[in-house]
Amino acid sequence: MINYMSKEVKKKAVTTGHSWDGIEEYNNPDSFWLRLFFYVALFFT
Repeated sequence: MINYMSKEVKKKAVTTGHSWDGIEEYNNPDSFWLRLFFYVALFFT
């Protein structure tokens, strides 16, 4: 029986290329609700 959990598949995370003290910045887009909240707050200011 093959244990499918034993196969470790590691993907290299996509980063922006910025690194400071060994901490890398990930290239994750912001979520829709956060962007919506920002635009609503900007509209009401």
